[in-house]
Amino acid sequence: MSEIHSAAGTKLSIATVAGAPATIDQAGFAAKTYVEVGEITNIGDFGATVNVINHSPLSNRIIQKFKGSINNGSGSYEFASKASDAGQILVKAASVSDSAYAVKIEEQDGAITYFMCLFTSFVKKIGTIDNVVAGSANYEITSAIVEVPV
Repeated sequence: MSEIHSAAGTKLSIATVAGAPATIDQAGFAAKTYVEVGEITNIGDFGATVNVINHSPLSNRIIQKFKGSINNGSGSYEFASKASDAGQILVKAASVSDSAYAVKIEEQDGAITYFMCLFTSFVKKIGTIDNVVAGSANYEITSAIVEVPV
């Protein structure tokens, strides 16, 4: 069986209660209760980036480079706007809260990704006559990214 798979069937869910799990690992995240965010059409890129530290000694012209701090990044997702969707309602509330929320992304092959994040926006997009009324939400990852393979 191929390890390559379609994004179709992928779900993004948000914990029903703000705050970190007891442990930042599979067991800790799995113990939380989540609600799926409905009508998602695109989950954008997210993941860690390491800052580069440069050292420029005067004695030679070679810049030395070292790995510095790790930023687990940010992301966004897009959705068709549905006022009655419990997940969208929760993300909208989280976007004006100072608290971090656990997020769970389930891929169709059974792989799961967990992380904590601050939701920083919840925006509505009307578009043109040929568009569905949509929206997007942005988030900043505040914890390690925990990947649970199949």
